[in-house]
Amino acid sequence: MPYKDPTKDREYHREYMRRWVETHREQKRKLDRESRARWRAVHPEQALANSRRWRTEHPGYQQQWRIDHLDECLARERDYSRRWREAHPAEYAAAWQHFKETWNPPDKEQRRRKSSTKWRENHPDTAHEVQKRYNQAHPEKVREKRLRRVARERGTASEPIDVQAIYDRDKGRCHICGKRVAFAKASLDHLIPRAFNGPHLAVNVRIVHRSCNFKRQHRGPAQLLLL
Repeated sequence: MPYKDPTKDREYHREYMRRWVETHREQKRKLDRESRARWRAVHPEQALANSRRWRTEHPGYQQQWRIDHLDECLARERDYSRRWREAHPAEYAAAWQHFKETWNPPDKEQRRRKSSTKWRENHPDTAHEVQKRYNQAHPEKVREKRLRRVARERGTASEPIDVQAIYDRDKGRCHICGKRVAFAKASLDHLIPRAFNGPHLAVNVRIVHRSCNFKRQHRGPAQLLLL
């Protein structure tokens, strides 16, 4: 309760405000942000001068704060970018078209590969760890890449093959034993074996059990399916 003595009254209100702030921290921060935003709207030039002076007196603080709160900063930037695109669709479309025309040179892929090669040479340990994690997370893509590379080395035709599309086309049945095969345990079998320079094309592969594929190897009448 308020006191008649001005000194005690001030102490009472200070203590009351201290307890209120401790129990309403989020509300206090929100009120402070709104108050600062109103002040900056009324005094834009002075706010800009104060900001520049503060950055000069505290070099590196903003960069370090961004590193410590990277997820929060990225989420805030993505939200701001989304709201801006929704509010300015025509400007966004024009900017995107300008970007594609200006920053998509013909040698973009070659420059990207050169930059990637240079980074791997400068960071061999990190590159090895990143590649290892990728191989563990995407074994089917690693195998597909290896099959295309072998086909190129042998001079046979090859193309990117979607294992899920082949699985759906063959209705999930092994073409050797005719039984159902789970997608996680499925393998691709080349009708004309790669040992006989068979092409790595969608028309030349079928879904099989890994055990069936291992038993047949490059033998058997699988070539009849091409007829």
